[in-house]
Amino acid sequence: MRATWTTVLCLVLAVGISAAQSPSPGWKVDLPVRLQLVYLQDETAAGGKVETTTPAPLLGHIPAHEPDIKNIVYKEICGLGFPLPARKGADKLKLYLKLYEFPKHLDPVLSFRRIFDAFHLWKMPNGRLLYDPIASRDNLSVKVAYIGSATRTFDRKNPLPPPAIPVASGRIGTLEVTPQDAFDGALPFSSVYVNPADPGTPKTDDERAARSAGGVLAFHQELLETYQKFLSRVSGDNHLFVQPLRCFDNIGQLCGLRVIEVPRKPIVLTNYRQAQMPQDPAKVFLTGLLLLKVTDYAARKPLGPGAPMPGAKGFDSAFKPVYSHLLEVASVVDLR
Repeated sequence: MRATWTTVLCLVLAVGISAAQSPSPGWKVDLPVRLQLVYLQDETAAGGKVETTTPAPLLGHIPAHEPDIKNIVYKEICGLGFPLPARKGADKLKLYLKLYEFPKHLDPVLSFRRIFDAFHLWKMPNGRLLYDPIASRDNLSVKVAYIGSATRTFDRKNPLPPPAIPVASGRIGTLEVTPQDAFDGALPFSSVYVNPADPGTPKTDDERAARSAGGVLAFHQELLETYQKFLSRVSGDNHLFVQPLRCFDNIGQLCGLRVIEVPRKPIVLTNYRQAQMPQDPAKVFLTGLLLLKVTDYAARKPLGPGAPMPGAKGFDSAFKPVYSHLLEVASVVDLR
């Protein structure tokens, strides 16, 4: 069975989990796993209406016609807050994922910066550790997502549809859309993998797994300390950090909000062997998980002082969501 962090989330009640009480002293990006952007396949592009390209699959040990990950029930992942399109019969669908090389015609720095900047990651004391690697495609990959029947089988005669990533501009109504904008607009979530800055000297597999999760714990602590310095926090089950978006023509009025949701505690998987990674399901496992979500809201009309905040009465009638992205920060242990 191949599984990743999304499967683990769906099985969170069945897997042994512990929330860490104290963070490790620091973190660093796990470059061998690569930073990943999840591209939701554009069915119109795949249908040949726009000139497209197909990058090379990343994992050579998995056939090109098969998904790398094929056990994610669509209803379950949508229920976890992933910003994916609504589908009828979601309990009978799956989200299939496959890793590919980063497309050569696109600018990875622009794609990743649009996401990282939305989360204000450049304000973190060690934020450069995220931004520095994105200049090299060797550190990056695209995880193409395809929504299909849960009972579907994949073989050479019935392959996973190859990704169709636009290489030419297209039009949405009267608006011309560049390949870069089309790609960046089809990224519902992304993944960054981190290790503890100090790997320590663990002796057993369990000790190595527990130590590896320190990267997520340290990242979480640093992020919270950063947000608390310049964003307003709203109480709730998770931390909600709010950034007001002022009207251009009247800074005294509010035209929108950016809301960043941060779990109060990262997840540390004690039963990590149930969380296989596609790189090597027998030896590479997910050990730590932190889901961050940013949502931009537009005010239905300019608002003055006292505008309702998320969770308050009247918020939904005052604001409408216009953009959302989920960033997974995770840790893996490689026992090879």
